[in-house]
Amino acid sequence: MTELLFLASLAAMLWATLWFRDTQSVAAILIAAAASNAASLTRYEGWFLIPFVSLYLLFVAKHRGYALLFGVLAAFGPLAWLAHNRYYYSNALEFFNGPYSAGAIYQRQLAQGLERYPGDHQWLTAARYYFTAGRLVAGMPLMLAGAAGVLWMLIRRTWWPLLLLSLPAAFYVWSMHSSSTPIFVPTLPPFSWYNTRYAIAIVPLAAFAAGALVKLLPARFQIATALVLTVGTTAAWAVNGQPSICWKESEVNSEARRDWTAQAAEFLGKEYRPGSGIVFPFGDLAGVLRQAGVPLREGLHEGNQAAFDGAIARPDLLLREEWGVAFSGDAVDTALHRAGYTLRKQIMVRGAPVVDIYHRE
Repeated sequence: MTELLFLASLAAMLWATLWFRDTQSVAAILIAAAASNAASLTRYEGWFLIPFVSLYLLFVAKHRGYALLFGVLAAFGPLAWLAHNRYYYSNALEFFNGPYSAGAIYQRQLAQGLERYPGDHQWLTAARYYFTAGRLVAGMPLMLAGAAGVLWMLIRRTWWPLLLLSLPAAFYVWSMHSSSTPIFVPTLPPFSWYNTRYAIAIVPLAAFAAGALVKLLPARFQIATALVLTVGTTAAWAVNGQPSICWKESEVNSEARRDWTAQAAEFLGKEYRPGSGIVFPFGDLAGVLRQAGVPLREGLHEGNQAAFDGAIARPDLLLREEWGVAFSGDAVDTALHRAGYTLRKQIMVRGAPVVDIYHRE
């Protein structure tokens, strides 16, 4: 849930590049590169921005070396992530083609007979779903003011802020089309909530463009106009009385998970003793350990790679953890059965997988 941190980095990058355009200061290049690294190490959209920012700097720089300096420094973020994956997973592209990548998960779902995501290799559908989510996130007043501001910026040829702030939205539409990234909204099939937070990327663009409308008026009216725009584009939430769609998504999609997490954490919090060790599949079940106060370092999971793989393959020889928590029927659950662990608690919540907690003396 790092969208806001990414957008802060995006705003810093916009400010630094405009500062460089006006001053040709190397300090602006360094700040832009730092903001780029922050964006790249926060979300993959940050990677997408690097070539566009480099080309812009090449266009406005009096010396091409400035653009090259930015490109070299900005590459540190993606390279650091590739090196991290190469070291820990022996595959620099683990995030892209590994078993837990979005593409791999999507292919497993398709193999099980699930419907294709809306927008999968359909540009118009992808754009429709994304901008519907954007309207629900930002609200219609801000979207209308932003659209008017975009027209004004195009007339004034204020193209760089418009382009840079549009890139994250373009990245998401591209991802929906080509990279197995879904967005579900309650007003379009399948009428549910998923990844609506991605549409937050529209808010800076709409807000910046709406702010450009202030320049249409004489200076003595600009402050009052800015206040009216601010209140007018945000008051819809107060008048509507409905929660943000992103908040609603988290409520709807986590209701069952919060239930079984609380039950499992309550049991483990009472029974688990420090240093006992616990095996579990990483993912949602990690929340059980956090809530129960069990340090992650005492767990054995996929992140431990060879140790975890060996324990699952030969639990009779290599599984030494005293406790285990798993979803009923998964690989960890099967290994715990084979190793003779005792089922101490089974948690069944409607609309959620069964959670099994095992113990071995």
